[in-house]
Amino acid sequence: MTRVFLSYAEEDGSAARRVAALLEQHGFDVFWYEKTNLGVFNQTLATELGRADRFVALFSRHYQQSDWCMKEFYTADRMATDTKTNRPVITVCDVGEFDEPVDPFVGNHARQDLRTLSETRLAGLLATFGVQAAAAEEGGRFRNREQELTNLLNALSLSSGQDLWVVAAPPKMGKSWFLREVERGLTAKKWGGTRLLDLARWPELWGAPAKVVVELMGVNVVPEDDTLTEDEIEDIAREVSKRGDNQLYLLDSAERLDRHTAAEVRSALTDVYAHLVERRVRKRFSMIIGTRRPDTWRGLGRYRQHRFRTLVLSEFKLEVIEDAVRDGSPDAEDSLVRKSALLLQQESDGLPALLLAWLRWAQDANLIGIERGLRKPATFDAVTAKYVKTELLTRDVLFPSGDGNVLAKKAVELALKVLVPYRLVTQSHLKFHYDDDQALRDAVGAAGWKLRDLWAALNSNSLLEPRSGLWRVINPPIRRVLYRYYYRSDDERVTAHEEAKWCYQRWTVNEAGSEQVTMMKECLWHELCRQLLQQPSELRQALPEAAGQYAKAFLSSGLYDRREFVECVHELLIEDHEFQLALYDHTGLFQEVLSAIDTAVSEGT
Repeated sequence: MTRVFLSYAEEDGSAARRVAALLEQHGFDVFWYEKTNLGVFNQTLATELGRADRFVALFSRHYQQSDWCMKEFYTADRMATDTKTNRPVITVCDVGEFDEPVDPFVGNHARQDLRTLSETRLAGLLATFGVQAAAAEEGGRFRNREQELTNLLNALSLSSGQDLWVVAAPPKMGKSWFLREVERGLTAKKWGGTRLLDLARWPELWGAPAKVVVELMGVNVVPEDDTLTEDEIEDIAREVSKRGDNQLYLLDSAERLDRHTAAEVRSALTDVYAHLVERRVRKRFSMIIGTRRPDTWRGLGRYRQHRFRTLVLSEFKLEVIEDAVRDGSPDAEDSLVRKSALLLQQESDGLPALLLAWLRWAQDANLIGIERGLRKPATFDAVTAKYVKTELLTRDVLFPSGDGNVLAKKAVELALKVLVPYRLVTQSHLKFHYDDDQALRDAVGAAGWKLRDLWAALNSNSLLEPRSGLWRVINPPIRRVLYRYYYRSDDERVTAHEEAKWCYQRWTVNEAGSEQVTMMKECLWHELCRQLLQQPSELRQALPEAAGQYAKAFLSSGLYDRREFVECVHELLIEDHEFQLALYDHTGLFQEVLSAIDTAVSEGT
């Protein structure tokens, strides 16, 4: 493993942490004093310099003024020309302003301009280590983001555009790639300076909101506590305002922060922004938060006019998949391209990384054999099952905060299995299955948990999202993929929907108001899924009959009259695109379902 000695002044510690994390991520063994904190400093330096294969100096005015830093550099420079010692390759990275003339010993070595720590410039540093950034494949994975990217870049470029953004996406939807594309786009436009902090690399910051802000802004402010004081906010704003260019600050993997920490960071960032706006400098100060949990970034704070606007990255649509199929098979007939795209959409649900895997498989099958190949269990195992295991059911996704051992992971996976048939879930859904599932209870006990601990773990992971009130959802395309992964046969799926119906039917009398209307709609959804699997030829007659029966069974609330109940059910079903899509091949059946509900309620019992 290549050993790297990182030399820097204390004032440039923020840049040092960023560079060290980048090099360590790519497999280099990095020595930097703040991290290692070893015993006697002199002996440590001598030992590490003697072992180093590469010497990286983060050069600035602070570095020039530090006798210790220059001593490190002279020692490395002498070793680089000494045939009797290990000869490190020296790279000088400019991370701040410096005084001219530069010492000839420094000027004689390769220089990298990292005064703006953009992805492009960091990629240039990696290139000197023989590491090439693999952006081409990522670009293919997230090819439908051009419109969102253009809109955001325009907003940041227009003088009246929005400055505060949250880019939200479930796991593996291209959020981190998108942030880096924003950074590259602004760099290409020579818009100004950008700075990105990826919290996935800095677990020590996850519970320290003040340090997150200081690290993100790259300022020399030492917080007295976890919450920034007003004076510290002003100091940060003053230091940032002195920077000559437009400034964009990007915070990625913000789902690592718990709700309280995220709220503290959001409040502090909007306070800093307000101070910058009040200074009326002719520069843009923008911030983008990348997260899988956008709900933690909602709120006004003290400054109502400074709110984060959310941009959601969703799954790929059919048109994008058609373009991808056509790119891979330019000579294929349009009808074959369309049919293949529909099949690949059904299998991937538009999830970028899963779609890429299916596209590779389809190209190997030359498109002609897609339909036949999809019916083979081995194909599903090789593509979708592999994706689920390596991309979704991972510790990073299930336990963003870094907690969770093997036993906890097993308990969460079993809980997900019983929940993925549901489009809406609450703790009551989980308890319904927990009470009747010995394997789930055993796994929860083995993890040292109780039911409430399991529910808390599910709520903190990246798959479960809040919807309204107590309702939670698993992101729809991810839910559908997990459903197909956990329930492979039609019989297993029929049983899952039957259990889900019974879960809702238990509440026909106990619940009231809009909750009961929602439960009726979901009960009808599970009946639709069961009929499509078990008796599709009888669907036109059976589904309206079931809809009428459920309407009578669930109409037991005294909070509204029959007409209000019907109108509410109609409204929810009309807004339910997934329900209507399931009836796409059954022309007119959706309207028959609405009429059956109306008739059943009008007739009473």
